[in-house]
Amino acid sequence: AVKNEIILDYKTKLQEILQKNGDVDISYSLINFEGPPHRREFFVKVLINGEAKGSGSGYSKKEAEQMAAREVLIKRGDISE
Repeated sequence: AVKNEIILDYKTKLQEILQKNGDVDISYSLINFEGPPHRREFFVKVLINGEAKGSGSGYSKKEAEQMAAREVLIKRGDISE
């Protein structure tokens, strides 16, 4: 059922899924950014219990975090691409 659901907030979805099995530490870390200030691209990694599990990029930190969470959900098989 989850695979066909439209998800707008991957970060919340990831947190909900991972915390079903107990307390999990999820954090997002800015790896890098590039480009001019008006069109900067951000690169973020998501850490689960201190271990890097995915990364993403976007034109805001928030978008990059969403893409990193999305990558983890895809890798885990919780959602399809």
